[in-house]
Amino acid sequence: MSAIPLLKGNQDNWERPAPMTYKKGNHAMRTERWRYIRYAGGTEELFDYEVDPHEWDNIAQKPEYSGLINGYKKWMPENEKDHVPNLKRKK
Repeated sequence: MSAIPLLKGNQDNWERPAPMTYKKGNHAMRTERWRYIRYAGGTEELFDYEVDPHEWDNIAQKPEYSGLINGYKKWMPENEKDHVPNLKRKK
């Protein structure tokens, strides 16, 4: 699937969540309505932006959302590489 239509502003057929990463092991998947976060320590968060736009109510532990969470988990990285410290450009 090409991301070019999405980059040109056409979101009509885009079905994938947007991935986000913060440092090693902390990943999130975001759609217009939901944000699922998995932290390096294994904790999870899920927020429904329709009713909780400020992310105050973590609903990840509610059983009725387990199917939704499992759907987001399939997009999470399975393994990671260590970052490259002190990467400098050649002059």
